[in-house]
Amino acid sequence: MTVLKLKIFSNLILPNFGYAYISPSLGRAQNLILTKEQNDKWIDNLKTLSLDKQLQLITDRLLLDTNTYVKQSYADGIKHVDSLGARVECAGKPTLIVGGYLMTIDNKTQTTKVISLTRLLTLKYIGKILVLGHKDPATMALGGTVGEYGLILATPTRDKYVRYFKRLGLMPNY
Repeated sequence: MTVLKLKIFSNLILPNFGYAYISPSLGRAQNLILTKEQNDKWIDNLKTLSLDKQLQLITDRLLLDTNTYVKQSYADGIKHVDSLGARVECAGKPTLIVGGYLMTIDNKTQTTKVISLTRLLTLKYIGKILVLGHKDPATMALGGTVGEYGLILATPTRDKYVRYFKRLGLMPNY
């Protein structure tokens, strides 16, 4: 019996377009969001959509972001580089909070956990989304520096669904 493994997430370098990604859910190339300006436009667009479209766009962004990493610098001057090697550097990623629970998705988060999270981002589990850009005054009040690239506050349809998100183990690493 032969087992065929497919790499779902792959980067393409397109001439004159930079990096692109083939979205499994959409089946077409999408540009990676690498700069703060691109992220701001994405956040502003997300605010104008209906709930089902917001969930789809957030799901696609989470999957796209598995192909990027945020370059980190520490106080002692040591710079962390991508250990996986195939990802592209980006400026930052928006923060997702579900039912008051911070979903930490950083450079070390396993892709399988991100995929599990995207399976929960449906109308069955999420009843409302509030999107705050980094320029919104409430962003710093609610998220502090974690919200530097925007906050996505998702309210579950039922309180008991928060435990499904907690079981993913996407807790802060500090």
